[in-house]
Amino acid sequence: MQQETMQLAKAMRTHVHDIRLLYQPLVLLSERKVHVDNGAGRSSEEPLPVNVSALQLVCQVDEIAVMLARAAGWDDPHDLGTIGRLIWLDDDGLCATLARRDDAGHIEPLLASLRRRMEWMLYGNSTRKYIGVCPHCRWGVWLLESDDLSGTRHCERCDGEFDVRQVCQAHRLRLLMTDYADTLHELSVLLRSCGYRVKMNTLKSWVRRGRLQSIGTNDDGIRVYRVADVIRLCGLLA
Repeated sequence: MQQETMQLAKAMRTHVHDIRLLYQPLVLLSERKVHVDNGAGRSSEEPLPVNVSALQLVCQVDEIAVMLARAAGWDDPHDLGTIGRLIWLDDDGLCATLARRDDAGHIEPLLASLRRRMEWMLYGNSTRKYIGVCPHCRWGVWLLESDDLSGTRHCERCDGEFDVRQVCQAHRLRLLMTDYADTLHELSVLLRSCGYRVKMNTLKSWVRRGRLQSIGTNDDGIRVYRVADVIRLCGLLA
């Protein structure tokens, strides 16, 4: 049993360390700025998040960091920022404390799942797609790219059952209520996760015909468009 606990603690330390290193790049991805056109050739830089999926994942990391800090013995984990909590948890002794808990068998796979999701978000994964969050615990839901957006699934975190279509619809509604913007390519990928099968050629034709207006450019100088505007046009197309 002691050997098993030591192996569990080592695995947790590895996950926490990797999550700590991945956290800041993930935050930067979620907070990229958009250069908004103000007319007459003028533009301003506004912090419109351009990756809603990354922003939701940042919130999930924040939540898990608080939960683990409390589980490891920090009386008021809100005293530290998320990166501070992760630095504090990146410790052999604290991970050993977590490994001795009765729920250690749940904590380790949760950390492994969180690390994988951060890697998918930052480095891409052509076999996976993000479709929204679990309605029971707000954990991100990723499916295989080949999976249909139908039927029911169980959450990796809470094991609660959810309807895939309802998760997609809720994600779609959240996007409609935001100012999120991104390039046509990234929006087409995002919309596929919401159940829209709109093609890049269709998006480009909307731009040419003036139905879809760019709001500015990203840091790379590429035109960006509001996801809410695209979803409304997709609704008219359906």
